Amino acid sequence: MKPFLSLRLLLIPILGVGSFLSVSDEEPDREQRARGQYIYAMQCAACHGEEGKATFRGDNVKTLPGIHIPGTDFEIGHRFRGFMATLFTETERADLVAYVKSLKGRKGYEKPEFLIDAIALAPFISDPSARIVDVRNTAEYPVSHLPNAVHLDPAVLNPLPDPAMFAWLMTAIGVGDDTYVVAYDDNGGRSAELFWAVLQEYGHGRVSVLDGGWRVWTAQHRYTTEWQPSKRDVTFTPRPRTYSHIVDTIATAKLALFVDAGQRPSSKHTVSIPFDRHLQPDGAFLPATCLTTLYRQAGVTPDRPVYAVAAHTADAAYTLFALRLLGYPDVRMTSSPHWAVSQAMR
Repeated sequence: MKPFLSLRLLLIPILGVGSFLSVSDEEPDREQRARGQYIYAMQCAACHGEEGKATFRGDNVKTLPGIHIPGTDFEIGHRFRGFMATLFTETERADLVAYVKSLKGRKGYEKPEFLIDAIALAPFISDPSARIVDVRNTAEYPVSHLPNAVHLDPAVLNPLPDPAMFAWLMTAIGVGDDTYVVAYDDNGGRSAELFWAVLQEYGHGRVSVLDGGWRVWTAQHRYTTEWQPSKRDVTFTPRPRTYSHIVDTIATAKLALFVDAGQRPSSKHTVSIPFDRHLQPDGAFLPATCLTTLYRQAGVTPDRPVYAVAAHTADAAYTLFALRLLGYPDVRMTSSPHWAVSQAMR
């Protein structure tokens, strides 16, 4: 393999079903990641740098941790499908993807795909398979919003709409079964993460939150518009989760930790970690090391079930999002915090 070939390796996210190079949600084993790391070092690192921290900059070269991998699909760029197919065997491609997916991004999250920054969002603005959703108050959207963004009133998300109503709402704003969704707001992520949580509840995992939201976007003097995009002909099929987010057994409640992201805890028995403590001064999320320390110092560890509780559903969704971002395996949210905690205290 000639060294110059590695300079043409382009790794970008592709949306859609049946991607050319995709892997499942299952965690790849160490041997597969090790093989992928070797392939990466030999063929990709010249452009993309060690662990994707690119030192070489070209039109088609991106820093891997800055690349968003929506859902479970990861694919080599359109222009180089044939090139990659001849460069690697199917097994080698799978090994390479396993390694690249193990890179945790610039902030070190276990689930970096839950957040997307302004730079990574740029190619999705004109992507017909993506939908940017403004979850700010209704009065703010007509004045100015992100290009190609549609509006969703956050009030319709609380209480949780039934499946038929939610399907109608998603169809109305052009979110279909295969749509990649990016949500943003101007209140620290509370509304965007509530929308994220509702989409997850109805089985739509192809969704990210814009890190820093409207605040960071405008602070960086990025383009905004009053123009509203045209409607799309899509179908949204709700697939409610098989588990319940409500604490439904006393035994589970007694083992669980209860975390409240509201400014005032909903109960004296909950751990209070207000949502604004998750944010940097510019409004973007703290890196994983800081978030992990924040929760561990409060006694919230991944070895126990965690229930996000709050007087306001958006605050509970915030905790759910943050802990899932960190990779906590058993996190749920309940809309009945007082009942749940009272069961645990019996």
